[in-house]
Amino acid sequence: MSGKVTVQDRGAKALLARARALSGGRTVRVGVLGDEPKREEPSQRGKHSTRARTRAKVAKRAVEAAVGGRGKYSLLQVAIVHEFGGGNVPARSFIRATIDEKKAEIRAEQEKALRAVLAGTVAEEAALQRLGAFVVGLMQARIVAGIAPPLAASTLKRKGRKSTPLILTGQLRSSLTYAVGGA
Repeated sequence: MSGKVTVQDRGAKALLARARALSGGRTVRVGVLGDEPKREEPSQRGKHSTRARTRAKVAKRAVEAAVGGRGKYSLLQVAIVHEFGGGNVPARSFIRATIDEKKAEIRAEQEKALRAVLAGTVAEEAALQRLGAFVVGLMQARIVAGIAPPLAASTLKRKGRKSTPLILTGQLRSSLTYAVGGA
């Protein structure tokens, strides 16, 4: 008895190749990234506005209170002080706490991205960028919702009508970003 065997590849090889490519060490970093370019000082036209002066004072005071120093501080340094606390500034975690609280949602988004890449409907780079943008959105929403503890009376007086912690000008919230890395 003799027979003939015919092998038909209906996409299995391509599926395996995409699955192997996913394990290539790609990462998505999310937060206030120190390697991102620092936002320039306000333009000449608006540098003397009340908002620009307030933004500069708040950033300077927050870091001075935490580290006891004087001088110019980067947005990354201000973010670190708010994330971990220091001096008179209490910790208001907008990165670690978001990851902890939204772990299930982030996992579901990762699985959704993986399924789309394996199905071939989305490129790996695009899926990782979507994941990064999703997590950034969660962190920004946490800041907007307000993070305990409430502001001190002196801070409320200085901020005027704005009572949400970590928001005066929106610069910290808008500095949250992501970067896709790896081979």
